[in-house]
Amino acid sequence: MGRALLPQHDAGERELPVQGPPWRAGGPATLRVLILTLLWRGSLSLESSYSLKVPQLVSVQEGLCVLVPCSFTYPASFDTDNPSAQLFRNWYKDQVDVHWDLPVASSDPSRGVSQETQSRFQLTGDLTHGNCSLQISDAQRMDAGRYFLRVEKGDFKYSYRSNYYHTHPTLQILEPEIQITPAWEPPGTLLAGEPVTVTCTAPGRCSLTPPRVAWMGPFSDTARNVSAPLANGTWAHSSALSFTPAPGDHGKELICNVTYSSAQGPSTRRTIRLHIASISIQLFQVLISDTPLSAAGLQNTQAWPTQEGDSLTLRCEAGSRTESTLSWAKGNESLSPGQGGAGHLELSNLSRGDAGEYWCWAKNSYGSANRALHVHMQCKALGVAVPEGVGRGVSGACYAAGGRAGSPCPVLLGVGWRVSGGHCAGGRGETLTAHGPGG
Repeated sequence: MGRALLPQHDAGERELPVQGPPWRAGGPATLRVLILTLLWRGSLSLESSYSLKVPQLVSVQEGLCVLVPCSFTYPASFDTDNPSAQLFRNWYKDQVDVHWDLPVASSDPSRGVSQETQSRFQLTGDLTHGNCSLQISDAQRMDAGRYFLRVEKGDFKYSYRSNYYHTHPTLQILEPEIQITPAWEPPGTLLAGEPVTVTCTAPGRCSLTPPRVAWMGPFSDTARNVSAPLANGTWAHSSALSFTPAPGDHGKELICNVTYSSAQGPSTRRTIRLHIASISIQLFQVLISDTPLSAAGLQNTQAWPTQEGDSLTLRCEAGSRTESTLSWAKGNESLSPGQGGAGHLELSNLSRGDAGEYWCWAKNSYGSANRALHVHMQCKALGVAVPEGVGRGVSGACYAAGGRAGSPCPVLLGVGWRVSGGHCAGGRGETLTAHGPGG
């Protein structure tokens, strides 16, 4: 990582005493310059033996864990001059005095560490391979800051501490993140009547007590907790909420709450406002010969009586938060809408063939809905007919065979005559053949 550091020895550097005049060729001053030059070259050689490889920024969510990878080298003289001494690694937080302040982690069992980081900050890795990695668990807000490594072996002690050479890793503590699946667009959009499972997942932890994941709000009684191992060795802890939304759930809130460690530990929550995408359809106006009839309060299939010759206007609308396409059909036959738009159907001069079921369909990206109206055809009243030339004792009335005024029209309409004291023959026309009592 670029140039290494000059060694920082606790004993400091000794200065040579001044001898003779400041400068004289071949005199003590020349010797002093030569010695300083040799010392400087030796320092450069020693400097190149120190190196530290560590990321400059490490981020971790509060309450979670992170590994700070680290490797270092030091001069061979550390080992040759102190063959029996053991090498120890110590991590300190920046702006501390290594002579008075405790490290946050140490491989020296006889050295104490800070109570704030005890058991949470641990040195890991193989020391023989120059590993100085630092494992941090249950990260706290107070852990944020810069850190530096210090190694000690007998009388040799060195701190890898320089801004210029980028040996200060900075630990950044972030707000714990919660993942909600599935991901809706827009967030929280659900289809009414369609079952759904919403899962809230908290980030994994390296160790310690798993977080508590809980749902609050409607449907919270259906929640179930799930834990699963992750590839990096941590665990993901989730809570799954299964429910079937209804149009009345629009605007309600689901809250996922995650709490780490004890009651005083970090906690976070995420709120979802439900957007229920529903589609419904209603016949809200029926006009029979320009006379309005209300369709409110009836069941899905509505029946309306009409008479031959009437005109019929139907209007329907879709209840949806997204735009819907309306269409009309009679049985399997598609019908063209009226002049009022797709929601209007106009039928004029009704006949027996117009009886049947009429459907209004609404479709959008969330589904479809329909509403039916059954049209019944009724006959108009036929009245009373008295044929011309009918004499005394003869009376006539016209009637509909198989039906009466106001009843459904029969397929065949028969006209007959009744004559006092006798009977009449004849059928579909107005021809009357009268037979008296004598024949």
